[in-house]
Amino acid sequence: MRRRRARHFSAWTFVAPAALIVAVVLVVSVVTGALDAREKESQDKARTAAVAAVAKPGTTTAKTAAKPKYHRVKNGESFSSIADRFKTSVDALTVLNPNVDPLKLTPGSRIRVQ
Repeated sequence: MRRRRARHFSAWTFVAPAALIVAVVLVVSVVTGALDAREKESQDKARTAAVAAVAKPGTTTAKTAAKPKYHRVKNGESFSSIADRFKTSVDALTVLNPNVDPLKLTPGSRIRVQ
């Protein structure tokens, strides 16, 4: 009867797969961080452009002096549907509501529309 040889595992048997997993996690983290930074940069540019378009220095019109209007968000509404309803742009709503995330609107929250 043959005798089975005992298997000897080296440390590399366990270290190599763990190192591969760590490397993959690091690459994914760096890529998602870069994409998030690029997305935030484009949002900041859009907000800056919207601010420049909405508030031109030195000009006051009846709209800027008017009393602010607010809207209570209903279920299923988005910034674009609210902007269409009030005949404004999504960028203008973003400028008027800097603390509101347009992708996380909750029904019942109050946002400024003018």
